[in-house]
Amino acid sequence: MNLGNQSIEPATLRILSGILSFETALTDLNLERNRIGTEGARIICVGLKSNSTLTKLDLNGNSIGPEGGRMISEALRINSTLTELNLGDNEIRDEGIFRINSSLTKLYLYENKIGKEGVRKLCDILIRNNTLTLLDLSCNEIDKSGARLICDMLQRNNTLTDLDLSVNKIEDVGLIVLGKCLKTNRTLKSLNLNGNQIASFGARMLAESLRVNSTLTMLDLSNNVIGEKGKSALNRVCKDCTTLTQLNLQNNNGVDKEDNSMTRGPPSQRPSERSFPLSQSYGGRGHNDASQSRGFPRSSFSMRPRPPPQSSSSSSSRERSSFQRPLEQSV
Repeated sequence: MNLGNQSIEPATLRILSGILSFETALTDLNLERNRIGTEGARIICVGLKSNSTLTKLDLNGNSIGPEGGRMISEALRINSTLTELNLGDNEIRDEGIFRINSSLTKLYLYENKIGKEGVRKLCDILIRNNTLTLLDLSCNEIDKSGARLICDMLQRNNTLTDLDLSVNKIEDVGLIVLGKCLKTNRTLKSLNLNGNQIASFGARMLAESLRVNSTLTMLDLSNNVIGEKGKSALNRVCKDCTTLTQLNLQNNNGVDKEDNSMTRGPPSQRPSERSFPLSQSYGGRGHNDASQSRGFPRSSFSMRPRPPPQSSSSSSSRERSSFQRPLEQSV
């Protein structure tokens, strides 16, 4: 059910909550960008606690705040069917970071200003979690200290395969820490570091770490400042490595526009027929894309749900899949 951008009133939310409270066929609910606030989150959580059919819930852009995040946490203590949850752009901050239930596999927390403390709380949870496979922490003011916490988590978590850290402040120091982690991590397959102020030194150190990594297949370092030396080091790894098949170096200082990606594999996947079009920037679900506002075009590796092409019919343009990942569409 797609009810995104509808300016839904509390009375309508109460009806929806009542529907969720009973056994229904509803499995997918999109309430994005309705600005339901903390009170709206409370109403939805009442139904979520007793629901046993909903698997996908999109609440991005609803200003639920830290208190709304805590309410979601309480609901997830009881709910055991939700597998995909989008809470992007909700200002939940570190105070609103919540527990993850035993069924959740995909979690979108972009643009929530969780910072270092939020990362600390989340990593403490993920160390013990064995179900989550995708995590989007883009645009969250995460710096090198947060990168260290994430590295420690990745060394102990054995289920996370897709991690989006784009448009943060990881920088060279944070990247080197993550690189050391990648030497031993055996589960992560996709890593997005688009727009993290990473320079040539960090890129070259990462290249050395990737030589011993055996699982990472997709790496996005677009919109950084890695320069020609960083580019060369990473492209050599991509040629030599048996697992890294997609490398995005778009919009880096010194990167040639005609040669800004390297794709290994059969001819159908080589640069002449790239599996991700570098000339095209993809937007996330929200109208105000944080990476755009910071001067970074949306990376084609973004894990955020992305709407399908618009239909000529105004009614059908709203009928879209709530949680269709870009990588699944493009690969």
